[in-house]
Amino acid sequence: MQGRIISCINQGSLVQILVETEDGLESVPMDHRCFQHITEVKGDIEEKEIEYDKEKGLIFFEEDRTKEKC
Repeated sequence: MQGRIISCINQGSLVQILVETEDGLESVPMDHRCFQHITEVKGDIEEKEIEYDKEKGLIFFEEDRTKEKC
């Protein structure tokens, strides 16, 4: 799934990341500690373009893929 992060909802030990995709809104669940690590490195992640691999539970940020190509 590819899309743009529009909101992050803190639910205690779980954070729901709402992603706007071509098919509408999708929710990506994430452990709060993982979310903290990502935001420490990336800063504010709202409006960032991502690709989410649901089977593996992996999130790829498009900005990182662009850096690899340079």
